[in-house]
Amino acid sequence: MSFAPCLLFSQVKHDYFWPFGNGKILVWGPYIQGGSMLDFNTSPPTITLHDFVTDYPFASIADKEGHLVAFTDGCRIANRNKELMLNGDTLNPGKVYNVYCNLPSFYPVVQPCIFLPRPGSDSNYYLFHLRSDNYYYNPMNLLYSEIDARGDNGNGAVVRKNIEVLSDSIYLGSFVTATKHANGRDWWVVVTRRFHSDMHVTLVTADTVQYMGMQDVGFTEVDSAYCCNQTRFTQDGSRLFRNHPGGMLILDFDRCSGTFSNPVYWDYTSMPSGTGGVAFSYDNRFLYLCSGTIIQQYDLNAPNILASREIVAEYDGFEILSPTNFFHAQLGPDGKIYVLTTGNNNILHVIHHPNKKGLSCMVEQRGVTLPGLGSFFEPNFPNYRLGPIDGSPCDTLGIDNLPVAHFRPDVVDTLAPQLMEFTDLSYYEPATWHWDFGDGATSQDTSPVHLYQAPGVYSVCLTVCNANACDTACQEIEVKALSSTKDQAVEEEWSLYPNPAGETLHLQTETAIETLRIFDATGREMHSFSVTQSKEGATVQIRQLPGGMYYLVLRSKDEVWSGKFVKR
Repeated sequence: MSFAPCLLFSQVKHDYFWPFGNGKILVWGPYIQGGSMLDFNTSPPTITLHDFVTDYPFASIADKEGHLVAFTDGCRIANRNKELMLNGDTLNPGKVYNVYCNLPSFYPVVQPCIFLPRPGSDSNYYLFHLRSDNYYYNPMNLLYSEIDARGDNGNGAVVRKNIEVLSDSIYLGSFVTATKHANGRDWWVVVTRRFHSDMHVTLVTADTVQYMGMQDVGFTEVDSAYCCNQTRFTQDGSRLFRNHPGGMLILDFDRCSGTFSNPVYWDYTSMPSGTGGVAFSYDNRFLYLCSGTIIQQYDLNAPNILASREIVAEYDGFEILSPTNFFHAQLGPDGKIYVLTTGNNNILHVIHHPNKKGLSCMVEQRGVTLPGLGSFFEPNFPNYRLGPIDGSPCDTLGIDNLPVAHFRPDVVDTLAPQLMEFTDLSYYEPATWHWDFGDGATSQDTSPVHLYQAPGVYSVCLTVCNANACDTACQEIEVKALSSTKDQAVEEEWSLYPNPAGETLHLQTETAIETLRIFDATGREMHSFSVTQSKEGATVQIRQLPGGMYYLVLRSKDEVWSGKFVKR
């Protein structure tokens, strides 16, 4: 199946290029060391191998249209050609730079950088970066540098560099993180103070980078020497999740005033594993914590978030050069979460459907293979597609949330290619959804599943609206036929009745069923069905299902069958 974009409006693609790996391409036994680049302008992302001037990139930035502008390893800034940008040398000068940045190594602070578009500019970008004065990371400065993408004949140039924002003992594992101001244009940049219960907050406007001071959030770090846990804002910027060795600190955040409140602390000591990675589903409902051995999911809409904990993946023990376990995580622009390993490997784990509850989120261990080794770090991004809080006290710039339609099509099961699910990736506060599947059928669901009756090429269009505007995006999708003659004959061997059904659904088949999957009309997989099979067929108890339309996918050893039924 292939996907080709048909129409795109006002896309925001600052996070569409992800660099991984280190330095020059070298052959290392059966493996290749070098720079890998993921390009999300295609679906799935295009992956290529490159020589990088940087080692282990921490952050990257593309323009709104999805053209690479720059990336950095904390020592230098590379341009769109993966070469040293004009004036891009000597980031973070000092003792640590002198020791590490002249070696085939990386600046020894975990995820110390983040790129932000300069408010009010279409061509300039800020890089916020942490600088350490000694190996123990204390004291540490927050600096910023500015890039003009038009400089050096369009290759980009650094026009300001190493400008100090603050100097203090910054927590090594805090990361530089950011979220959009409630006015829809400016940015809040946050780092955590080491040994103290303080958060450093900086406001980035069209005219200034202004340090706003420290805020006491009522918590003192237990083990401040630990380096590698993530800190992230939720997708809507309303909360900050700060991960550290002993537990999770959760803070409410006011995007208008830039203030933290209502600290909540989760103690990890009773859990089977601590965590290192933090990521959120595209729809902001689910939190994922990734550790060496497990990936945990929490429902942020639950009355008791901690009690909603569910383990959605357990490390299977596979090793390449080192264990391919779970580490840092980052939400991609395709709505999937990509999870690193803790070692020098060439793979990424993938959470394919993070908007779905429980095992339906589909964690695929080693779902992406990179051409080069070195996936210990991945680029650090904020949510670039966050708009203003319309009607808030600081909604003063006249910027409205004008929705942008965007979606991802997927085959539910490769042996049932005519059953498609569509994941909504729209942004800027859509309130209604209208899908045209290209075969005469439509839907108003957010992320529907649709069964095509015949193979072919269909133009699928999504229109999203709110009180301010509407937007439409279309993609041409190819729906393929079943892959073999035996599969085509399955229609004659399987049937289900009654339809509509009440408490029981009967399946007419002589073939042993290996798996049975039922999806509701929104694409959510339903679970826990009692199936009784005999020579005459199988009986499925569906009394727990609410009334509505459902999709059924059955798989035997060699065959697959899909269909739909209505529960009364």
